[in-house]
Amino acid sequence: MKANPIIDFVIPNRNNAAYIGECLQSIRMQTYTNWRCIIVDDNSSDNSVELIEKLIEGDQRFLLITLSEQAGVSKARNLGIDAAHGDYISFADSDDILLPEYLEVLVGEAIRSGSDYTRCRHWLFRENGDLEPNVKDDTWSAPVHNVRFRDHASAVFYFSSWATLIKRSVLAGDVRYPENVALGEDRIFNQRAMLHGDKISQISARLYKWRRLGEDSGQATHHLLKSFEPIRISIIEWVGQVDSLDETFADHKMFVHTSAFFELWWHVWRLRNQLFDGAPHASWTDVEKTMRAIDLDLVDITQVNAKAHHQFMQTGYELVMRNLDLPIRALVRRFVEQVGTASRQSAHQPAPNADDNTHPLSQYLAEYASLQGEEFISSLVRQRWYFHQADLVQASLVRRSGMFDKNFYKKQVGDTGDLDPALHFVRYGAVALINPQAKFDIRDYYKRFPELWASGMNPVVHRLLVTGG
Repeated sequence: MKANPIIDFVIPNRNNAAYIGECLQSIRMQTYTNWRCIIVDDNSSDNSVELIEKLIEGDQRFLLITLSEQAGVSKARNLGIDAAHGDYISFADSDDILLPEYLEVLVGEAIRSGSDYTRCRHWLFRENGDLEPNVKDDTWSAPVHNVRFRDHASAVFYFSSWATLIKRSVLAGDVRYPENVALGEDRIFNQRAMLHGDKISQISARLYKWRRLGEDSGQATHHLLKSFEPIRISIIEWVGQVDSLDETFADHKMFVHTSAFFELWWHVWRLRNQLFDGAPHASWTDVEKTMRAIDLDLVDITQVNAKAHHQFMQTGYELVMRNLDLPIRALVRRFVEQVGTASRQSAHQPAPNADDNTHPLSQYLAEYASLQGEEFISSLVRQRWYFHQADLVQASLVRRSGMFDKNFYKKQVGDTGDLDPALHFVRYGAVALINPQAKFDIRDYYKRFPELWASGMNPVVHRLLVTGG
């Protein structure tokens, strides 16, 4: 291996004139100096190109590629890969900042370990200049040195491709970003790269600043209704890719299936919260389209034990409602502990319905609780008064409707814990497409009235009060 390898930076840009100057300056400041930088501008409509040309004028280490039509970040990165000729490639986003020792440390680790894929941790960089460690990412980015992807299942949670150094030979052939995926493309690319490479290293040093813009910015993750469909497509691609692997990747598959399942459910939850909060862009047309999309893929895409998911949701809800004075962090600790205990107890139990649910979650559910527990519990705390009152009222109506068969429902769900079956149906059963009685088809009812997904009204209550029973 070369002692002084050539590194090619690849930086896609789209309308980031306000920040790209800082990004390029941070590259110029690298203490490791054997690098080149390929910038691919995705037909920016601001003054990005003019600014970049001025910033790189006379510096032969920089190459600017401009696109005449917008092609998306995946295409831009792929063009950058095609233009690279160095020994390694490192990706950066045009609004982010690299610490001066970024390359020096990553190159040193890659040479020492012989890894094909070397990764560091990062900072969250706020608009006001504050830096915070991304502790959620730290959970699945524990330091490892020179391990195989096959032996390191949690690497499926490497969701960003920046803050990495990848041997260019690994990217030969079809190892490229999926150009049909607009969000979540990084995790699919990472998985492809790690499958084609031999060894992975993850170091604990934080060498990259990931800029996090405010709620009103252009970052797509803050526009749920607009971003849900690309996320859904990304999940389908991600799950399909891991499903094509052999059984030695069983843990990888379980992690991906579990994460995909909860990612879809989490977006449904947030979508409902946005409507409750009166978000101005949450139009009913968008909601109906989104919910129809969910109906097609929410259950079929995964192999997750639905009963375990109900327990997960119920654990969080009951914990929040019964401990009104506990702060969020204390609630999260209890939540993770309780989910872990329940998961261990159910690890060897069969799924309640073998046709739809083939894998109990066991330790994977506990892992997910530790990753997403704070965000989940925080959302419940914000909404608990509304949910509590609405659930009690709707459960009372369901019981008196004549359309809820308690024994029929319990046979489908199994143990509802200490929850009344009607209340369980209101909180969890309807959104899981579990019928309240033999003659009431929940899936068909949602198809007829798709706005119910986001309204929070139970289908039985809707039929009783709106359509006349």
